Amino acid sequence: MPAPPASPVASAPVVAPTSVARVTPVTPETPVAPPVAVAPTPLEPPMVVAPPPVAVLAHADQPDWVAVAQSALGFADAALTYLPTPDEIVHRAPSAPEPPPGRAPRGDARSMRSDSQFSLIYRSGSSVVTRRGKLGEHGVWSVVEYPGSAQAAHAYAVECSRLIEQGFHDVP
Repeated sequence: MPAPPASPVASAPVVAPTSVARVTPVTPETPVAPPVAVAPTPLEPPMVVAPPPVAVLAHADQPDWVAVAQSALGFADAALTYLPTPDEIVHRAPSAPEPPPGRAPRGDARSMRSDSQFSLIYRSGSSVVTRRGKLGEHGVWSVVEYPGSAQAAHAYAVECSRLIEQGFHDVP
């Protein structure tokens, strides 16, 4: 990532002296004036410059661009599965024809298969969402809300262990 552009910093202007002091040689007969205390000139406080605004890198509303690029290049198998929030889930007839979910994105999400069934499980905030059914069918969605995200993470881990015991394995 390139460094951000330098911010301009104001500095005090340099002022050249307008007159030149004349130096006279000192001889024993020349009277010497006592030294005069000169008060230091007050310095201007440094100008405070606000930092540049922080650029927003990504929004949650944007699609997964890696999955879009892989799909566009003909790698549909490698495309990541879209994980809807509990409010976005569409319930249809469980036996309606639909392809099984592909690979799950990283994080608390797993897409698993057995010989004739699929299971998609993921955590969305403090909810655990599952979709399970026969290969080639829509399957059944299930959403379980927990009091907090820690309880949901624990329930997610327990459910993944249970699915592995039933013979499911991760989609490569």
